[in-house]
Amino acid sequence: MDSALLDTSAKCGKDFVGRFYDYIDNSRTKLQELYNADAQLVWCGNSIQGPAMQQFYTVLPQTKHTLEVLEVQPSAAIEGRLLLMIVAKGLVALGSDVPKPFTQNFLMTQSADQSWMIQSDCFRLIADKAA
Repeated sequence: MDSALLDTSAKCGKDFVGRFYDYIDNSRTKLQELYNADAQLVWCGNSIQGPAMQQFYTVLPQTKHTLEVLEVQPSAAIEGRLLLMIVAKGLVALGSDVPKPFTQNFLMTQSADQSWMIQSDCFRLIADKAA
């Protein structure tokens, strides 16, 4: 894979993730603009689609994400549109709880206007090994 594509993908992924976590922590009403209409969210094993995603984010306790690891991998184009796989790992505080480790995977598709949209979003809290 050519290094220019890798560099561009890494920048797009970093910019997207910065916006996503800013929105979820500070401005959840904007989250829906990041998802394709037929996108799927899997949050700790629970599948959510369509308008139910915005409702889910509305009732989720206040969050504060701290990102520790970000990996971005471009993939072959489908129907002429590039795909990005983004893997994020870090800590999240839900409400007043102590921050817990999480991992989140995004499958991004490039829209006709070249903007990046979430097609699939899988979030998982990482269980405490002592529990």
